[in-house]
Amino acid sequence: MYYGGQWLGDESRRTYDLLYPMLDLVTTLDPRFSVAYRFGAIFLTEAYPNGPGRPDLSIALLERGIAQDGGRWEYMHDIGFIYYWWLHDYAKAAEWFDRAGKAPGAPTWLPPMAATTLAVGGDRQSSRTLWRQLLESSDIAWIRSNAERRLLQLDAMDMIDQLNVIAERYASREGRVAQSWQALVQGERLRGIPVDPAGVPFVINPSTGLVELAYDSPLAPLPIEPGSPPAEPPTAREP
Repeated sequence: MYYGGQWLGDESRRTYDLLYPMLDLVTTLDPRFSVAYRFGAIFLTEAYPNGPGRPDLSIALLERGIAQDGGRWEYMHDIGFIYYWWLHDYAKAAEWFDRAGKAPGAPTWLPPMAATTLAVGGDRQSSRTLWRQLLESSDIAWIRSNAERRLLQLDAMDMIDQLNVIAERYASREGRVAQSWQALVQGERLRGIPVDPAGVPFVINPSTGLVELAYDSPLAPLPIEPGSPPAEPPTAREP
């Protein structure tokens, strides 16, 4: 498979230039090939190096699916999810969730989602709810696997927030930031170096003293939340 071949290949030579043209060809030959629309939408939205980072093309692909397949609620839901998770446009996300909830065969949990999205757009707990619903409602293994990974990422972000409260307390008390886990473990009497939900030790940025996800964790990179500063280069794990 083209996407898998690129993703598993040399990162410095990855290119996803042919991904959308291939999806366009496949869905032209079989306009009701639902797996191509839904898988393709996921692949297209993934940020480089895991994908081309093209949510616009993902939305265009799903809109074609809606036009060809009588307005399936799954495609509308997926578009809403792209606006929510990747584009942080909660008004558009709510619009698509509302439209999906009115489509034939839509599950009962979809109609309230529009109001929830508008009320708490960008809230981490609402993101967790959306991914759980996607995990439980999809019959596509790849989509369920992706949802499971996203839920673990959200757990990792919660853990980092909690650990950074400890790191900031240490810096305030000592008058300097912790530059290693040894300093923080001893200074705050931690039981050991904390690990992320994938089992990989977190790292400390020596310049800020803040806890981060290790660059080689299977959960990296973490999603950028609304209002967050641009991502900085990852910090290497302590030897």
